[in-house]
Amino acid sequence: MPTSVLRAAGVFVALALSSLIGVAHAQVPPTPAVQAHTMDCLRDCLWHLQRLDTARLEKTLAADAQAIFDSGGEFVAPPGSIVGAATIAKLLTKFVEGSGSIAVTYRMLNGMPAAIAQSPARPRWATRMVIRVELRENLVLAVQVIMATAKLAAVRFDPI
Repeated sequence: MPTSVLRAAGVFVALALSSLIGVAHAQVPPTPAVQAHTMDCLRDCLWHLQRLDTARLEKTLAADAQAIFDSGGEFVAPPGSIVGAATIAKLLTKFVEGSGSIAVTYRMLNGMPAAIAQSPARPRWATRMVIRVELRENLVLAVQVIMATAKLAAVRFDPI
């Protein structure tokens, strides 16, 4: 698929989710240092999540963190945004417990790191998703889980 299509899809998803979350912080240009720091924080979060370590996952999140799950009504997902580090950590951990093992690869989407995740099939649960984070200093301020099939059309998922 052409890079321009992937970039356009990424821009659309990022803009839509940013407006849904209502993150009120200045957009940080995706410099190599910002990209590397975001990748480190994303990997750290998912490391704790895959080990079902709710306490350590919570410590990677800002106290006022927000999470949005965009399923397009296709899959099981919380309605609206979820607020608070403890609530987000518990919800994400329960999600992973319910979906089984999740295969994760990392890629740059729209100039920033994202996790490309796949899980075993389960009725009404997404098997493919993109997970993005936005940071405030060293903590995750926003978690975006994109599951809607139409919004993932331009993302390549390798077989697991």
